[in-house]
Amino acid sequence: MLRMILLVAIGWIAGLSARTLLPGKGPDGFWLTTGIGVGGAILAVVVGRLAGWWHPGDAPGFMLSLVGAIMLLALYRVLRTKTTA
Repeated sequence: MLRMILLVAIGWIAGLSARTLLPGKGPDGFWLTTGIGVGGAILAVVVGRLAGWWHPGDAPGFMLSLVGAIMLLALYRVLRTKTTA
């Protein structure tokens, strides 16, 4: 249970950091920001495992989670502008 709470907290911080580093229109609210951050961490884990950087059970670290969150935020903006245009 504590691990899930930590995942949400770190995801929220990574999502907020991604929104700060990539200013502009983005997802508003706690849950979407957290989802972007958690998704970035999951993306970092998947890419790291496929590249052979770490093994199951290893954590990607905050910086790679932030990079993943920035990538997801950019993708969110591209998809969001295409559906509203």
